[in-house]
Formats: sequence, structure tokens, C-alpha cells
Amino acid sequence: MIKVVRWKIWYDDGETYCSDDGPAEEAPIDGIQMILERKENNTLNYHYGHDYYMWTGENWVAGHIGSLEKWIRKVLPQVKYGRWTKDSIYTKAMEEARKGDGWL
Repeated sequence: MIKVVRWKIWYDDGETYCSDDGPAEEAPIDGIQMILERKENNTLNYHYGHDYYMWTGENWVAGHIGSLEKWIRKVLPQVKYGRWTKDSIYTKAMEEARKGDGWL
């Protein structure tokens, strides 16, 4: 893999943040429009039009919310997910929870 030696982020408010400004972890979180990476062989890699961007410690990766959820499910199996359901199922669960259902 060819190492990233510099990078720059452009934001929706016109601001920028680059590798000269500080570590990727301290870059502003929201409003990214584009990230440009310069690799040690002088090639450029552009990331834009994505829902999220993440610094891996070596390079930037980007993707969309659907792929982020798949990644989270793989690396953080302790995260559990909620989901909307029919009122009848929710109401039954709430009634059982309020009663304590004998297990409290």
C-alpha cells in the first residue's frame, strides 16, 4: 500500500482542515465536501459525495450509511439496533414492561 503523506478536507462553510493543522481526529466532524490525499508517490486520491469519511490511521475511507452499518455490525457486535414496529406489538411490550412480567 502506498502511504498517504498529506491530506486536506474542504467543508460546506468554506473552511478547510489539513494534515498540517493537526491530527485527523481533531478535524471538524460535520459538513465535509471533499478530502484530498497526496500519497508518497505523488498520486492524488479524492473522496467526495459520501455520507461519512473515516481516517484509518493510514488513509481516508469513505462510504454511505448502509455500508457504515455493515461495518459497525462486524466490528462492534455489542451495538444493538432498534426498529419501528406495529403499534400492537409496541403496546404489548410496553404493557409487559410496566407489569414487570415477574422477572424484576
